[in-house]
Amino acid sequence: MTARRRRKVTWPAMHKDDIPLRSVIEEYLQCHDGLNHSPKTVRWYSDILSALNAFLGARVRLADLTVQRLLPKRSPSYDSDEP
Repeated sequence: MTARRRRKVTWPAMHKDDIPLRSVIEEYLQCHDGLNHSPKTVRWYSDILSALNAFLGARVRLADLTVQRLLPKRSPSYDSDEP
């Protein structure tokens, strides 16, 4: 039996729609930790990205990330010309 060789899939070629944001955040934090960045830096990234994940929802996937979803909602009074 011959072992099948796995092809490495590059990030641009990867189908990302079903990847949970939480998984990407965990990989990102592991990368920082692996590069020996200070624990304080890794903790800061963790806090900020965890807050983003909580804001977007626990089950958010990369396909769900759009500019409209990331921008804050503005009130109608914000767009008016009144001071």
